[in-house]
Amino acid sequence: MFNLGFMVRRRKRNSPLFATGANTVTMGYLAFNVDYQYIFIAFFVIAALFLFELIFALVHLFIKPQIFQLVNDSIQIGDQTYTSDQIKSIIIEEYYGPHIGIKPKGRRFVPMMNAYRVQNKQEADEAFESLHDWGDKYNVPVLTQRMWML
Repeated sequence: MFNLGFMVRRRKRNSPLFATGANTVTMGYLAFNVDYQYIFIAFFVIAALFLFELIFALVHLFIKPQIFQLVNDSIQIGDQTYTSDQIKSIIIEEYYGPHIGIKPKGRRFVPMMNAYRVQNKQEADEAFESLHDWGDKYNVPVLTQRMWML
């Protein structure tokens, strides 16, 4: 009845990397062309944030894809298991690519660790259809909307 399994990865965080990179270049230009000492301090702080985001992105590249499975009344992703009682809603976002977010009960936003990207875009439609069927069966709302993460 449900999709046996499909491959997912954790969602990438490209926008902070781009923003801190652009900010580092701008602050570096100002730090070496203007004579204010506080600009040097801001440059080094932003450069450190950029390096943190860059290292985070590089580590993210080497994380293996996980299998997303619908097993009876639970969702199993790799070694994590979410029962239907723990899930407030499942959010599907298709605008930036096929993404799935699992919002736990008691949370307003999808935690970053619960946001996944479907590896194979051809499997995404079948996966989303099986998620909708699973959500209807176990009374978990499956929403197609923008995913807000924290």
